[in-house]
Order: sequence, then structure tokens, then C-alpha cells
Amino acid sequence: MNAIYANTDRQYNEGVQGTGYRVQGEVIVIPTPKVDTKYNLWLVKTGMNIAYYRKLKSVSQEELAEMTGISRTTIANIENSNKYQSMSLSTVFRIADALKVPVKKLFDFRDEDD
Repeated sequence: MNAIYANTDRQYNEGVQGTGYRVQGEVIVIPTPKVDTKYNLWLVKTGMNIAYYRKLKSVSQEELAEMTGISRTTIANIENSNKYQSMSLSTVFRIADALKVPVKKLFDFRDEDD
């Protein structure tokens, strides 16, 4: 099975139950959805990193929407690994700022094959 290794911290492990993700050592293994291009895969990985940091900070999608001025539906679509929700850099910057996470961490992908 292909998997995406999202950035993780040990304290995040409790948030994994019921998500379809599994913990392998200090990483969360997330089943990789089928994607057509590497760019769509990057969108999926970015969305999963956003979801990871949002949950790590104990922020709901609704709260993140209020903090950024982005609709909750758009936040949900960005985080949904079955969709390819494109987003502007401005959107990524607003999300990173709201979560107090360096922007580069939202683009930090670690693949099983790397």
C-alpha cells in the first residue's frame, strides 16, 4: 500500500483514532489516494499537513475558518484527501499564520519512497 508520511509529533497519536490513519513509530501513515498528477498529490499532501497542524493545535475547522476568513467548507475541501482543492498562496499563508506554523511546514512532504 502506498502511504504518505505526514509530519508528526508524539502528542498527535491520540488524534489518529477513527481517521483511517495508523501510527508507525513517530509518523502517521496515511493511505495514499489515487491521483492523476504529482501536482494533485502535492495538493493532497498540503491539505493533510494543514489538517495535521490544525488538529495538533486543537483547532476545529469552524475555528480555523473564523481565524482566516476562509469558509469552513473550503477548509474541509482542502483537508479532504479525496479531493484536489487548489488554493492560492495567500490562502496557505493565512492558514499558516492562524495556526502559528511556518509556511514551509505545510509543504514538507515525506514519502515512503524518499
